[in-house]
Amino acid sequence: LTQLIHHLGIGHGYSILGHSWGGMLAAEHACLQPAGLRGTILASSPASIALWQQEAIRLFNALTPMSDDDIKNVIMPAVIYQNPPEQLVAYYARHVYTLAEEAVHVQRSNAQFAADPTVYHILWGTNELAANGKLADWDITPHLCQIRCPVLVLRGENDQATERVVSPLLSHISDCRAVTIPGSSHNPHEENIAPCLAAVSAFLRDLA
Repeated sequence: LTQLIHHLGIGHGYSILGHSWGGMLAAEHACLQPAGLRGTILASSPASIALWQQEAIRLFNALTPMSDDDIKNVIMPAVIYQNPPEQLVAYYARHVYTLAEEAVHVQRSNAQFAADPTVYHILWGTNELAANGKLADWDITPHLCQIRCPVLVLRGENDQATERVVSPLLSHISDCRAVTIPGSSHNPHEENIAPCLAAVSAFLRDLA
């Protein structure tokens, strides 16, 4: 990211928005306190993967109660684009992407992911509940106090990034505000575009 900012020649003054994994990267970048960083938007993003997984399993059980053994043996190994169990499909439809019809660019992205999910499986796991990859121990909470620029924490009403998931961001970043987008889940920028853009625009205007 630092190299890209340098390549674009915007290092003297810029803001960044990171969604989900991108928010993790944006938070890491903001902790470096780059001189030109004016503001950071963390959209549907965690501060701790362990906390994220706890909440994901809680949301799953609230939707489809299952025993711990069934979650471990049936849900955790399931690959979302390879005949996943209906319980996992229901979780995605409620907490990941709520639109009945995917936009064309989302279809393309999902097709690419289904064709080669290697990076996702290595870094994350087989599906959104199975956070057992290389990032399983990632936790930026102790470093959030290093962020000095204003931060907007954005999340969907039914997001996997629940209030509990984003709470470390709000309590450890000194200049931080939160906006919840109604009628959306983990992709509020796709599911309810207008209020999402309004929140981002208002935040950026306040930085000017």
